[in-house]
Amino acid sequence: MDKRVVNVKNKIIIALVSVMAFFGMFKIGNNNEAASSIQRRYTEQKTTFCIVDDDCRSEVISILKPMLDKRGIKGTLACPTGLIGTNDRLTKSQLLELYKEGWEIISHSHTHTDLTTLSREELENELVSSKEFLKNIGIETNAIAYPHGAYNKMVIQETWKHYEVAMTSTYSPNKTPLPTYSLGRIGVGAWGFNDWESIKRRIDAAIKNKTICIIMTHIGDNTPEQNLLVEQTLDYILGLGYEITTFSEAYEKHKNILEYGDFNEATNMVDFAIGYDGSIGGNKASVKTAEPNAYLNDTPISDFPIRSVVVSVVTSEFASGFPFNAPGTLITSRMASDDFGYQLYKITWSDQFHFRIWDTSANSWSQWNYLNITRVLEDNAVNNDTPPSAFRNGVITYCRITWSNRYGFPTDDQGLLITNAIGAGPSSINKFQEYHTSASNLVYRRTSVDGDSWGPWQIVNAVVTLPVDSVTHTTPMSSFPNYQITYCRIRDKNASGFPENRGGLLTTSRIAGNEYYIWQEYEVVQSGRKYRRFWDVSTNEWSAWQRYVLENVK
Repeated sequence: MDKRVVNVKNKIIIALVSVMAFFGMFKIGNNNEAASSIQRRYTEQKTTFCIVDDDCRSEVISILKPMLDKRGIKGTLACPTGLIGTNDRLTKSQLLELYKEGWEIISHSHTHTDLTTLSREELENELVSSKEFLKNIGIETNAIAYPHGAYNKMVIQETWKHYEVAMTSTYSPNKTPLPTYSLGRIGVGAWGFNDWESIKRRIDAAIKNKTICIIMTHIGDNTPEQNLLVEQTLDYILGLGYEITTFSEAYEKHKNILEYGDFNEATNMVDFAIGYDGSIGGNKASVKTAEPNAYLNDTPISDFPIRSVVVSVVTSEFASGFPFNAPGTLITSRMASDDFGYQLYKITWSDQFHFRIWDTSANSWSQWNYLNITRVLEDNAVNNDTPPSAFRNGVITYCRITWSNRYGFPTDDQGLLITNAIGAGPSSINKFQEYHTSASNLVYRRTSVDGDSWGPWQIVNAVVTLPVDSVTHTTPMSSFPNYQITYCRIRDKNASGFPENRGGLLTTSRIAGNEYYIWQEYEVVQSGRKYRRFWDVSTNEWSAWQRYVLENVK
């Protein structure tokens, strides 16, 4: 896919995720996390394989583990926890040993009962007991393989409360967006396919789908011939250059960005979902494109189709009322009730999104607002001479300046450059920069003169007030901040060594940034008397205090 198309698609998906999460339609950790996740996954559009063995039979140790160790693979075990330690099953210590070696252990219920035959209370007990058993022996999991591959809507409703993902034991191709609570598996050997061509055909199809592919085995029920078929499957996948990981490692790379709505047994999908690659699906998902200028800034939400996301282009002559009256792309979501209606607008010449909501009380659109107004550049992506026009309008840009690129910035020191262009329109007027020098509280500021040049840097916080009694008469000049004037109130009880051994106000100047121009002034409280001294560079200490008197000048 063309990188430029991917970047635009990234931004649209990130914007959709951010706004829908903002409205409470689903939950994400935070916007930055979602954005980085989406951007990362677009670079990893490649099938990831895993092998999940069911039932925790003792043959895992004698047959499956040597088979996987030989190929450098860590397997995943679906564990019916109530059967652990019984005849021909793994013991707790064996489970833990495999877990410590990097194998993954997931749930396979507690008693390996068909979950669709249980009452809701019994179902809850099966799901919770299995997860708690594993947790109590030090194994965490958020995944389950349904016993016998059986599930229905109630099973998924209860599973959703305790697990993040579930898989069946039947084959169905996993396409993006994934059916998170009914992932299909390719069975090899017992309870699966026993001819190589059927297995190979499904593996090849999974490679084309560029998503997760789960190989299912029941190693305890296999014949020697079926074990050879498992080895042939593993060697074929590895020979094509693909990775075989634990289930969670594979799932993490391909899980959906978001899911929203109710599960439907007929389709194995929820109402709306966005896959790891940005693909949109679900029972009620509908993304439509409209003719250019089909919708204007004041077009009411009732004119848009329900349960749809509509994308339309706005040209310059029809852009009145849109952000900056500029041409762009309008994205309108009416996926749920009008209370959840919103619009995104991307200006043609900018990578910044604007958004607004449908206000049902006013029966109109709210004002346009910026979406994701911060942007972080790579280290040293700009320098002191980078003109205002090079910074995006409508955003706040951060860039770390390292030692090698510090020249020209205030005090020629490394620091953090913040460029604020929130108030800037198509021109670069109203842009300003702040420079925060490293390991200090110094902040400098400058404002754009025009699109090509900045005004001079000026220190923002030249005067600092220190805590009361936080310095003594022997505090060296290096303890005071450079390029600043500091004030510190000294109380009588801590005034020893100061003039007259009385409380007063200490003023220290390092504003010049040069040790030859450092001085202190001390005004004794309730007296009007002032004393002064300077930093003696020859002795590297303060000179003696000298009183000075102000004279009237006629």
